[in-house]
Formats: sequence, C-alpha cells, structure tokens
Amino acid sequence: MIKILKNTFPFLMALSVLFWCGCATDYEIEKEAHVWRFYGLENDTTAIVKVTLEQWGTTHDHHIMGWDDDFHKTIDLKYYTTSMNSYKISVRNNESKGALEELDSTDQYRLRIEKEDDYSTVCAIILQDNKKKNLDTLEIDHCPRENSAESPKFVGSYLKIDNCFYKIEKNKFHSQKPTYKFQHVDYNIKFTRADGSYIIYGGEP
Repeated sequence: MIKILKNTFPFLMALSVLFWCGCATDYEIEKEAHVWRFYGLENDTTAIVKVTLEQWGTTHDHHIMGWDDDFHKTIDLKYYTTSMNSYKISVRNNESKGALEELDSTDQYRLRIEKEDDYSTVCAIILQDNKKKNLDTLEIDHCPRENSAESPKFVGSYLKIDNCFYKIEKNKFHSQKPTYKFQHVDYNIKFTRADGSYIIYGGEP
C-alpha cells in the first residue's frame, strides 16, 4: 500500500504542476481603437474630451478545464482640449481638471419647464431672472426630466440640453438652434455648429 502511494504521489504532483504551471492563458486581440468621448467645456469655444485606448478580443485558457471567453479592457486614458470651431487639439497636463461647472441655476438665471399641451411633445424651456421674471423661451421637441442627468444645465454662457449648447446673450437665447452640438459617432466625436459645418475628432490623437 505504501509502495502504491509512493508511486502515485509523484504522478499527482506532476499533474498538479502541469495544471497550474504548465498551461497558460493568452489574449487574442481582435480589435483596438481610440474612443473619443465628451467630458465638458473648458470655455465657450473649447471642449474637453476623454480619449481611451480600448481593446476587444478573446481570452484562451489552456488549462485542462479551460475555456475561451470575450474580453474588453481599457489600456490607456488621456484628456485633451479640442476647439469646436477649427481643428485644434492639445493634451491636458492637468487631466480632467478645469471643466466649467454645470449648474441647475445661477445668480442671474433660473429655468421653468412647461409642456405645450397633453397632445404634443414640444416643451417650453423658459429662461427667468432670479426674481422669476420670464425673459425668453426656447422650444424643443421633448421635455427633459427635471432633477436628473437629462436636466438642462447652465454652463459658461450656454444652456446645455442633452448634447446641445444654446447661447444666452443679453437675457435672451441667441437662437432657437444650438450654437454647438456634439455627437459620438462610432469611436469619434463630432462637433456641429449652427450653420451646419462640423469637425470630427478621432483615431490616434
């Protein structure tokens, strides 16, 4: 019996070493891309964007009971400033700091949101002064939820609604069209101006 155990023990040890050390896990990278996403405004004409280097692929586990699985990971992250008027980009040494704060109200302005009627999706965004006097009205095709991430925000000299920036000038909305609009198009970011012209940032910075 002792002899059998002596003969079996080295075999079990070898099998254990084979299982834990002799086999490996490797990663097959099938796709790699720089992903550009809006982070905030630095000033009225400059946006801060977050650029990550992402990898997608398959994990191959070569252990005896191993399996293959999909993976997605971020391997790099940097912040850049980008002009919304012309193609101009620079890396930010202070990373994400310095973005203009997005506010529900300011010392000068506040908002009131009213749905046009029960049968319409049109919503009135009413700009008011700090005494609740109506100053101007912006009409959009949906009513954003209040007290949520969708709520309109004051940022710089704009009212930000979703991905649109409406200029406020002399207590009035400069236009019923957004001065700037950003869109995430695949892995890129696109800034569109009121006249329809646009800039796309993407790829390796």
